[in-house]
Formats: sequence, structure tokens, C-alpha cells
Amino acid sequence: MYYENLYGNTDWSRYPETDFPDGRENAQGLLFRDIEIFEGDLDILKNYHLTYNEFFSAISLLSTAMFNNAENVLNTWTYKGRWKKFHHNIIGNMIMDMPLALNLKNITVNQIFKSIREQVKDSLLHRDYPYTMLDEKILQDDILCFIYHSGLYDVPAKINLFESMVIDFNDFSKGNGTSDNIIDVELRQDDDKFLLLTDYAAHKYKYETVEKFVDIFISNTHKLLRLMRENKCDSEVLF
Repeated sequence: MYYENLYGNTDWSRYPETDFPDGRENAQGLLFRDIEIFEGDLDILKNYHLTYNEFFSAISLLSTAMFNNAENVLNTWTYKGRWKKFHHNIIGNMIMDMPLALNLKNITVNQIFKSIREQVKDSLLHRDYPYTMLDEKILQDDILCFIYHSGLYDVPAKINLFESMVIDFNDFSKGNGTSDNIIDVELRQDDDKFLLLTDYAAHKYKYETVEKFVDIFISNTHKLLRLMRENKCDSEVLF
């Protein structure tokens, strides 16, 4: 009952609002952006006892809330990243997606971080079944998923993560094929540089809409890092 009690009684905003109704032919879109930060910029996370997954999951939730002008927001996050979309079970009983949610009204940045840390810890303790598979209704709901990729443990070291991505970087906005999720925000690390790959349902979103959401995501990343460096997280309210 853990997930039901924590997440089951609120009307959550789950993903950036879409442009198109159901009924269009399923299609995939890709948007690839330099997030303009380096690994050294994230050293400050250690002072707040945050992992990369926790920090950027907070950014994802905040950006979804701001985009939709919604106080109650829920996304999912993927533990340890993923290499193939069909890897529904990453390590043993570790499920692929787990929920994170926030009520952002009048809470400080530090309170956001505290809530995220506690939810991540509790999700790992209650990993016996995935929230998104609890019942048919939840299974059918679309939810933004945040994924952090680094040196993936299940990818041979000789594989270059960026060279192996099937993307024409001269025309990455068009995408092709189909989309499994309504939108995935994937943070990819190459040496000390971070890049953002947004994989989205092109039959639901205009490219310009996703580009606007990514702009908000990147802006929030830089803003929170600045607040952390300036020690303003105990007083700053973002929503």
C-alpha cells in the first residue's frame, strides 16, 4: 500500500501539456541539447547530500510544474539509467521506473531536496513492484520519465555512448519511428560534459513545445545551482 497511500489520492500533473489529441499516427521526436554545465559544476551537490539522479529529478518535477502552472506534479525516474527500452527489469528485482512527486506551493528549495531524498530512499525500500503497474488505469497513464546516463554498468566500456546513439545530429529535431513513452528526459554524460536528449511522442507534441520545456529545464538547472552556491536554498521559494 506504500505507493497507493503516498501517490494515489492527488490529481497530479504528470507531463508537459500536449498539443495534439489522441488519434494521430504514433511517431517519435528527438531533441538534443547541450545543457551547458560540466561535472565540476555539480560538485556542490555533495554539500546537499544529493545524487545526480535526485538533483535532476527535482529539476524535472519543477520544470513540469512551471510548464503546466500546476502545484502538484508527479514524474518517474529510472534507477541506474537504461540502455534498451525493453529492459523493464534492470537488476534482479529492481524495477525500471519509480515515482517522485511534489506539492510545490510555498516550499523552499531545501524542502524540495529533502522530499526527493526521502522518496528515493523509500522507493528503493519498496521496490517489490512498480508503481506504474499497480492497475490498468495507472498503466495507461502517461508520465514523464527522467533518466540519467553515465558510464552504464551494462554497456561495454569500448562503446561510445554518443556514437552509438541512432541520431542524425544535423537533423535531430525530426525523429522517426515510434515513441514508447509520451516524453523521456535523458541526461547523458560524456567525460565531464552533460547533454540533454529529449525523446518525445511527436504525435502529441510540436517540436517547439518540447523545445520550450527543455529551455525551462536548462534554466532551472542553472538557477538551482546558483542558489546552492549562494546558500539561498533555505529561503528561496520557486513556485
